[in-house]
Amino acid sequence: MSLSLELSVGTRARAICFFDERVTGYVVSHGPVLPQARVSVAVSIVPHDRIDAFKQANGDFPDAFSVHDAVLTEAEPRDDGTTVYPFSFTITYPRTKFDNPHVVVMAQMVEEEEILSPQANLPDLEPRSRNLLAELNHQYLSAAIYETGGPLPPVNTIRANPRAQVHWVAPVNVALSLKLKTMKAAGRNSMLLASLTLASDLDGFKIVINDMSVDFKHGSVSRIYPQPWPVTFASGDNINFTYCLTNEEELDTKHILIKLKSEVHQQIDNEWTAVSGDITTSWTPLVDFCIIAPPINHLLRTAVKKKIRPKKTNTVTVNLSVNNILSGLRLTFNGRPTIEMGDVAVWRLQAVNNSPNRITLSLLVQQKQFSLPVGADPEACDNTQLSLAYQAPKPQTGVVVLDNGLRIGPLDPNSVYDTDIRLFGVSRGIHNLEGVKIFDVHSGEGLDFGKLVEVYVV
Repeated sequence: MSLSLELSVGTRARAICFFDERVTGYVVSHGPVLPQARVSVAVSIVPHDRIDAFKQANGDFPDAFSVHDAVLTEAEPRDDGTTVYPFSFTITYPRTKFDNPHVVVMAQMVEEEEILSPQANLPDLEPRSRNLLAELNHQYLSAAIYETGGPLPPVNTIRANPRAQVHWVAPVNVALSLKLKTMKAAGRNSMLLASLTLASDLDGFKIVINDMSVDFKHGSVSRIYPQPWPVTFASGDNINFTYCLTNEEELDTKHILIKLKSEVHQQIDNEWTAVSGDITTSWTPLVDFCIIAPPINHLLRTAVKKKIRPKKTNTVTVNLSVNNILSGLRLTFNGRPTIEMGDVAVWRLQAVNNSPNRITLSLLVQQKQFSLPVGADPEACDNTQLSLAYQAPKPQTGVVVLDNGLRIGPLDPNSVYDTDIRLFGVSRGIHNLEGVKIFDVHSGEGLDFGKLVEVYVV
């Protein structure tokens, strides 16, 4: 009598597994099966360098994480004299992180044998009374506490005799990595914008997301820019989904439930084929509604006809290392250094947090404050001169930043945040972005870095 073990995906035998995957397999018994025999399956997650020791321990191993353990009762006899025992399980994450984890499936056939113990006569015993008053003169002993001698009935014991054992080993990987970033909408403390990023590090594979849902029981959730399913992306790609969360309870830290179903495909014989079963991933991260929303930008925005921008771009990098909070922050401006007067140019602003701190930034534009020259005496001017000075156009020259109050972050350590800013050329010449400041929302520390960036208006 022998056993064989096989785990398959459809009609193909599998060679790799994934966490959160529903795996199906079969144990095949070759030869007649005794009525007293039973087949059991044990699934464990074991580090690669401990697999041999795990097999020798016969399943009793402290460094392994048990995933599934069951006795197979469903048997399917076949005409060729074999018996098939189907089973299925879900690969869950271990409680501790393993180095190069592998899934080990052990199938075992055990024959149960009943053993009758021999009969034995025990000596006649007269046990001591449990009556607390037995030591007094009024001692009372019931006749029921005396034992009578006689043969004891035989005791049935079951002894398990292992008949066959087989192992199946395969590496187990993480199919998807999820990352969630949140920020408050301007002027809305009860609203939170959440960006969910999905990525995969599996080389030579494709991830197919068949369905995804986001549930928020403390309020409502809506997806921005809906996209039909399924969605496919390759290794090294990132895919983002943006959601709007509205809290209907008190402002506090809340849980959201993210659940998605996916598959892993691999190119076999010039055709992409599924090499995994259904991968159902559930994640319940915390979102913080306690952060203060940025103020609403009341700057009047005018629509300007867009023109074709030349392909030539330039990159300006500003390293901020003056303040303690902003130390390690790097800002990169990517866009055209030359702007036509009266035209709107869009620059790409990238913020990189190289510090160990988590920061939340805000980009603020403060226009220049014009004042009278030093030594001028307002009392020497008559009413006519003051009226003309008041009605004269204010000296607005250089470049105007059309976006104000931009929220950048929250920025985790070693993370990147991208956004766009729009520049409007007012007068010709070489100008800087004086008045553009960046500051940390929580500490209030900031820096005026606009003088470091130059723009050419032609």
